[in-house]
Amino acid sequence: MISFYAVTNAGGRKYNEDCVEVLVEDTRWCCILADGLGGMGGGADAAQIVTQTLKECFDSGFMTSQTLQECCQRAHQAVQQKKKTLGKHGSLFSTVVLVYGTEKKMHWIYCGDSRFYLFCNDAICHRTKDHSVPQMLASCGEIREEEIRCHPDRNRLLACLGTEDEQAKLSAVGEMDIQSGLVGLLCSDGFWEPVSEVQMLQEHCRAKSVQQWIRALVKLVRKQPKDEHMDNFSAIGIWVH
Repeated sequence: MISFYAVTNAGGRKYNEDCVEVLVEDTRWCCILADGLGGMGGGADAAQIVTQTLKECFDSGFMTSQTLQECCQRAHQAVQQKKKTLGKHGSLFSTVVLVYGTEKKMHWIYCGDSRFYLFCNDAICHRTKDHSVPQMLASCGEIREEEIRCHPDRNRLLACLGTEDEQAKLSAVGEMDIQSGLVGLLCSDGFWEPVSEVQMLQEHCRAKSVQQWIRALVKLVRKQPKDEHMDNFSAIGIWVH
């Protein structure tokens, strides 16, 4: 059995430009998280376009590693098209994390700095690498991984959906066999920046359900000052029982 719990919140901002969706149909399921960029509500439009496009892909039937790529490219093109209709006022972009699963396997793909974590046996067994300047610096050894959270360039992305590029710069599809005890977390930067991986694991060990786990992490996010600098935050938890 697999349990899900999703949350999204405007934080201290006037607009919530994050969008989340959990889809379940018989033995297959899909989790989508998009963090829109653009300000003045424009990012919200981009995130909703991405989410709706991916939802339509899921509704069309079973998905493979290839179709995950194709669906994200379709979402990229949908945002581009919306920008064309808005002309120079169409500053719309979005990150995306898409996790698709069946009874036996889960696959994921992403673009931007929204993350997907996998926890196995009370340890991190996978974390997506941000398409951002700080992540590039960390990968080159110029800063430590933990410094990404507070780096002054942490909002400078190297890839997202809706850019002028003909093809979105997506990371290769990852996959893992479904196994009891596997825990997944999709989250926007407004969620993972104030919560460390150690805290994610600590709260997981205390929680008795995916809902309890995510709610405990939300309390940690809310400990930061709630002003205009507090970003939108969103997350989707996945527990395999």
